[in-house]
Parts: sequence; structure tokens; C-alpha cells
Amino acid sequence: MEVEKITKIVVSAFIIVASPFVLLLIKRFADKIKDDKLRDTIVTFVEAADQMLKKVDPTGEQRKAYVLKALEEVGITNSAYVNALIEQAVLGLWYYEPTTKDEKEV
Repeated sequence: MEVEKITKIVVSAFIIVASPFVLLLIKRFADKIKDDKLRDTIVTFVEAADQMLKKVDPTGEQRKAYVLKALEEVGITNSAYVNALIEQAVLGLWYYEPTTKDEKEV
């Protein structure tokens, strides 16, 4: 009988102490999922803008405006972090762009 009470107290204390850490882990996991979704959304819009407007917009101003408008339409507000993700996605376009035969020979 006494062992059962002690066990219940120890388990209850463990749950009380561990709960904030478990909640923090769950919040971090949810934030990571949200951030990954944001990155994927931005990459999608950047790739679409590049595909549609690259020939008519050599400076990239129209493409960025398109991306910002599209993000606004899905409820993502412009911020320094969003701008950084856009720039990262644009760099990804350039970095993974297939090279031409002439560039490989140089």
C-alpha cells in the first residue's frame, strides 16, 4: 500500500517536472513544420516568377513584386525574414541552374 502511494507521487512529480519540456519540444516541432512550409511556399512562388517573367524582367523587380503579391494573397506578410528567404530561394535558382556546354568547357 505504501509503495503504491510513493509510486503515484513519483510519477506525478515526474509528469509535473517533464510537462514544460515536452510542451517546448512540441512547440519547436510545430514551428519547424511551419517554417518548412513557409520556405516551400516561397520557393514555389520564386520559381514560378522566374519561369514566367525572366525574359521580360532582367532586373528582377517584377519577379519580386509578383512573389510578394502572391505571398500576401496567401496571408504571408512581408518581413526581413521573408525577404531573406526570398533571396535564398533566388540564390537557389542561380546555384542549381543547369550550365551550358560552353560553360562546362571553360
